[in-house]
Amino acid sequence: MGIDRIINIETAPTQLIIYTTKEGPSDQLTIKIETNPRNDQNSTNEFVDPKFEIYVHRNDESGSKNTEGVFVTAKWLSEKRIEGSSLLIHVFVKCEHTSADEIVVLKDSATGITIEIAMDHRLEIEDLDGNHQIKANIMPLKCREICWDVTYLMNVLGRNFSRSFNQTCDQIKGTTATTFVRQLQSYEMIDHQLFVNTKVHSESESDEEKVKLIAKNLISTSSEPLIQEYR
Repeated sequence: MGIDRIINIETAPTQLIIYTTKEGPSDQLTIKIETNPRNDQNSTNEFVDPKFEIYVHRNDESGSKNTEGVFVTAKWLSEKRIEGSSLLIHVFVKCEHTSADEIVVLKDSATGITIEIAMDHRLEIEDLDGNHQIKANIMPLKCREICWDVTYLMNVLGRNFSRSFNQTCDQIKGTTATTFVRQLQSYEMIDHQLFVNTKVHSESESDEEKVKLIAKNLISTSSEPLIQEYR
């Protein structure tokens, strides 16, 4: 009776593949495997349970607030990652009558990736205690929810493996923004130029303020005023 010989051994995240010759009866093939205990549980988990996070936010890296859209960021949480692995992320926005989607890939060589999603908003303006400061409550107009599907992809010994995660959704939250309305102090015409003097209420006010001039021709019968903005 011949004895089968091991030709090759391949390892995969969830299985061990052993190739042998066919010299002996296949129903009498036995293989003895001896293993040495090793503390490699963390390495094994990276194959089947990658650590990452995905979240929706308004502030960018500098801390500036985005009032015209939101950001979606995906980040690896583990420092060690399987070489050649990646996250395939399908992001889509749920609106009242339409939807939009985008596919992004987070590779193992990157720590994170961020995309921006622009959308229409509705504004509710309120005066803050009559101190020439106003606040805008900014809420999404038609889009309410952002969802994403994630598939973990990896290649081990020339073989492709994947794992899909349950869909996750997050509500698109609103935000607020405040600014100052400057008080008119005086104006004057010099050499056919209009100079408008306003009062600064806070040192945090921007130097690039706008003045809206509304002029109405008292002679003309037209009720449409002339409106012009100046910086």
